[in-house]
Amino acid sequence: AANTWAAGLDRLALGAAMAEDAGRCFGGVLPLDDVTPGDLPLVGRLAELVERLADAVDNLSDPKPIAAWRNALVEAVDMLGDTSDADTWQRSQLGRLLAGVVDEATGPDGPSPVPLARGDVAALLGERLQGQPTRANFRSGEITLCTLVPMRAVPHRVICLLGVDDGAFPRGGPRDGDDLLLAEPLVGERDPASEERQLLLDALLAATEHLVVAFAGRDERTNAERPPAVPVGELLDTIDRTAVAGDGSSAARSVLLHHPLHSFDVRNFAVGALRPGRPFGFDPTSLAGARALLGKRTEPPLFLACPLPPLDCSTIDLADLEAFLRHPVGAFLRKRLGFVPGDTGSSIADGMPVELDGLAAWAVGDRLLAARTAGTDLASAVDAERARGTLPPGALADTVLEPIVAVVESVAAASEVAGPGAVEPVDVTLASGTRVVGAVGDLHGDVLCRTGYRRLAAEDRLVAWVRLLALGATTPRRAVAARTVGRLRRADQDSPAQVSIATITPLGTSPRERASRSRDELEVLVDLYRRGTCEPLPLFPKTSLAWAEAVRLGADPARAAREAWCSGWHVTGEDADRRHQEVYGGIVELEDLLADRPRPDEDGDGWVGGEHSRVGRLARRLWDGLLAHERVEDR
Repeated sequence: AANTWAAGLDRLALGAAMAEDAGRCFGGVLPLDDVTPGDLPLVGRLAELVERLADAVDNLSDPKPIAAWRNALVEAVDMLGDTSDADTWQRSQLGRLLAGVVDEATGPDGPSPVPLARGDVAALLGERLQGQPTRANFRSGEITLCTLVPMRAVPHRVICLLGVDDGAFPRGGPRDGDDLLLAEPLVGERDPASEERQLLLDALLAATEHLVVAFAGRDERTNAERPPAVPVGELLDTIDRTAVAGDGSSAARSVLLHHPLHSFDVRNFAVGALRPGRPFGFDPTSLAGARALLGKRTEPPLFLACPLPPLDCSTIDLADLEAFLRHPVGAFLRKRLGFVPGDTGSSIADGMPVELDGLAAWAVGDRLLAARTAGTDLASAVDAERARGTLPPGALADTVLEPIVAVVESVAAASEVAGPGAVEPVDVTLASGTRVVGAVGDLHGDVLCRTGYRRLAAEDRLVAWVRLLALGATTPRRAVAARTVGRLRRADQDSPAQVSIATITPLGTSPRERASRSRDELEVLVDLYRRGTCEPLPLFPKTSLAWAEAVRLGADPARAAREAWCSGWHVTGEDADRRHQEVYGGIVELEDLLADRPRPDEDGDGWVGGEHSRVGRLARRLWDGLLAHERVEDR
């Protein structure tokens, strides 16, 4: 069954022999990709560990006589544990302890044959297996850490009580449901709260020179004042009743020291602020932080004071051009600075999935769509997903798969193609002397068709555009169109449509016209690429698309761009992109970006002069050519 150790080990073992091939299962097992020959010893050790654990669980589950329990426990310990030469006494001690338990249950006729359940054996061995106190090294001059119970009455020069917070002290243990005396307490019976107070008093009397009681005086999140524990408060009241400070003020106030929350607080290093005659802190790193706090506040520097020197762009790989169009700022960080902001997110879940979040559902849908467009039977692809272990178990997976499969079928039907597409090499030299080389895939006859399970995004449309231009400039004799299919581009629950289709018609009716237009439009993208390798352009795929589309529709472009840029309730905008935050020093408002005026070289032929912001002018430069030839419809 999926989501079990056995299923995972089967996937590992099969993955060592073969790779995953279009989601094909063998004997109900889906191979796990990327199992290298070097991983085989680790896979074998993991399989052996799981097998030993299973054997131990089986041997320790059923009731059996005490002698059989002794043998099962010894076997489990020897299978799962090991000791160094210096710790072999632990294994011998365990053997003697178990032998002693069997001896206690041995009569004239041998060990007791009465079967014992696992809970009985746990209760029998619980007290015997408790930790034993070690030899105390008192009066050695070293710091000794211990609980409040064992050494509370032993005199020491300095005694520190840590964590005596309100709510944590007196320590309240769980109520024993079998203790019927707790229902009607009487005089002379044990009172845990009073015993805790006595422990505090014993520790106080054991301090011969110094007593330090540390507790939380303020909330670490809100900085709200928190009262001390009741016994500590009574101790402070007793100090006030028995003594006064030298200046006649409260004695309790004079011995109560409020430490700042942060180690780099200036008060830690001010003479006399926390400690008479000298500073309290001693950490040089924290001291440097405190000095920085007192220093002059400066505005953070610009990410780039000026554009970087241009790169040699005489030859541009089509893949690099596509990466730039997908994310211009991210492409600059990666290509010029060799820097990719880290992902803060992704931890492997250790629980069995019951439902799928958006990212997990997309991963399932994307794999099903890839298998479907490759010609794999959808039922086989679904079986592979069940075997993968990412779906909820049993019938719960049906509820999750139903809407995903429906969208997959709609996207596959809208693509109007089947099977893998052809790959066509491209090699074109533009009028500027720049050469664009690469390869274009997903070519089905005269249709460049790309499908994806995610919503039809701006970057998908741009990639289809640049591929069509490169293909049209290289082989203008073919009247190639582009079709990009994805899920509905906007989350509209009232719409019956499930997919969005972006279609780009051939750029002309004759080879000469197609070649000329393709080269001209490709020059525009190459020019933006050159600029984007020198500085992070304020060119953001979704925001720039919203701006350009609003201009074409006669709407307010700033308002449309703001909806794409700004994050809201359950909506993540491009302002939250870590790559944009790295460049702009955090989340920045769109109005601040619109205040940036176009550069002197961003004017003239090919540039829209009516845009007064750099964001708008670059958006029009990028999108006007595509939007003039593209049609988007929802089905």
